[in-house]
Amino acid sequence: MIIRQEKPTDYRVVEELTRAAFNNTDRLERSQIGCPTEHYMVHMLRQKDGIMELSFVAECDGKIVGHIIYSNAHILRVDGEKIFVLDFGPFSVLPDMQKWALAGL
Repeated sequence: MIIRQEKPTDYRVVEELTRAAFNNTDRLERSQIGCPTEHYMVHMLRQKDGIMELSFVAECDGKIVGHIIYSNAHILRVDGEKIFVLDFGPFSVLPDMQKWALAGL
């Protein structure tokens, strides 16, 4: 497996991977949202708060099987003070590769 920075040519594949990673029927029924939205979150993070130097893909046999993106965010305290933090996610893995390490493969 190779971990590398995401490139603009990866964007479409990463968004499709992210949609597949979160397209769990049970999860969608519980949340009542109808479809996963994490792929759109990745798309928007690239345009606003995402840190592209900290956007990585995992490749296995030349195929992108995972992705993570870091972004700038803040926590708003009760007193109104903003605490700036580094956030990560969505953290996406192709469904066929999820729980891979747990299966001992």
